[in-house]
Amino acid sequence: MLFLTSDCHFDHANIIEYCHRPFTSVEKMNNAILTGWNQRVKPTDTVIHVGDFCFGKRAKYWMDQLNGNKIFLAGNHDRNNGVNTKIRSMEIVFNKEPIWITHRPHDFNDRYHLNLVGHVHDDWLYCPYGVDDTLLINVGVDQWNFKPVRVDEAYLLYQRIQRTGTLEEVFNA
Repeated sequence: MLFLTSDCHFDHANIIEYCHRPFTSVEKMNNAILTGWNQRVKPTDTVIHVGDFCFGKRAKYWMDQLNGNKIFLAGNHDRNNGVNTKIRSMEIVFNKEPIWITHRPHDFNDRYHLNLVGHVHDDWLYCPYGVDDTLLINVGVDQWNFKPVRVDEAYLLYQRIQRTGTLEEVFNA
């Protein structure tokens, strides 16, 4: 199974206030994200983490605690934290549909109808972009109950938004 997530910000206490996360301490936030991840992800699954994994230098500690084979894309907070990746963006194919994945929404690729992004935390779940039916979906933990999202779940959301045109209609359908 393939999962995606972004913006865990392990050990980053200020992110709680900044993103209105419902935790009273960084320890409770870390535990909730760790628990949610490991409940969904099996050791044999793959998780693409779309940037901003942790604050400080405990990346290896967190990697060792989390289930799955992990692929890291670089986020703006991943400098000097132990996430040693130079990957900024990547393409996957799901259901014969090429999908672009990148941390910052402004690095989207309009050659793809679906772009999976992070960086924007609790600002929005999806954003239509441009005139070519490009849709950006935020795979960050703030939008997915602090758990990774399966690629098929993100793709299903994309299909529903393409059919209905609005998120309200998607969730009322």
